[in-house]
Amino acid sequence: VEVHELPVLNARNDKPLAIGNVVTVEPGIYLPGEFGMRLEDCGVITAVGYEVFSEIGHDMVVI
Repeated sequence: VEVHELPVLNARNDKPLAIGNVVTVEPGIYLPGEFGMRLEDCGVITAVGYEVFSEIGHDMVVI
């Protein structure tokens, strides 16, 4: 098992995702010299879209 494996969804990949592919969605924000963070979810491609495995909400919490 590798940290990053196929399938990959990015501008360099022209192969479509298939039903049953398990993928991560990892949007991130990086402020140089300050901090960086990612919100990562795993899920599976279905016949009607994407099913997220995580049951945790994505509401923003201001600390």
